[in-house]
Amino acid sequence: MAVAAGFGLWLGLRGGDADRAAPKFQSLLAYGAPRSLTDFDLEASDGGRLDFARLRGRYSVLFFGFINCPDVCPTAMATLAEVDQQLSNVPKGARPNYVFVSVDPARDTAQAAGAYAQHFSTRILGATATDARLEPFTRQLGVLYAAQPAVDGVYNVDHSAHFVILDPEVRVIGIIRPPHVASAIAADLLQLIGNR
Repeated sequence: MAVAAGFGLWLGLRGGDADRAAPKFQSLLAYGAPRSLTDFDLEASDGGRLDFARLRGRYSVLFFGFINCPDVCPTAMATLAEVDQQLSNVPKGARPNYVFVSVDPARDTAQAAGAYAQHFSTRILGATATDARLEPFTRQLGVLYAAQPAVDGVYNVDHSAHFVILDPEVRVIGIIRPPHVASAIAADLLQLIGNR
């Protein structure tokens, strides 16, 4: 019994050490282990592709929305621009990728998504794809979207409002739920970059 109790105490102390060693984030809800992605291939606003090769080597912040979004998307995009400003002292090669992915491919081309994103910051890449290519990508990231029925030819798209964070190996490491606070997000990204 004494040996068992001692072993239990040792395990408890080890767990406590691990908890203390785990990074504390202000806004990032970090997964216990990174989640690998299957292959994806979207059209990027600069004429290239959004794929593993494009994102590999840096942390990435992805947001999924659409150009005609009345409030959530502009607010999130403005926050991303502010985060990038706060990280302007980070060496260029280590700064995160920022990507706005339109989930309204019927109306938004990749180039239009890029023009929209660049209104907020020239460092935000736009991207989209057909639903057939977009849906498998969003599903594995835990992002949901669905177009509402059109009324007089006008419709909205319901979509998840969180940021998805990918590591330099292009694995999902967590999400940042709204309300998005630029200073907290910037601090978390700095911590991730510094721990690499």
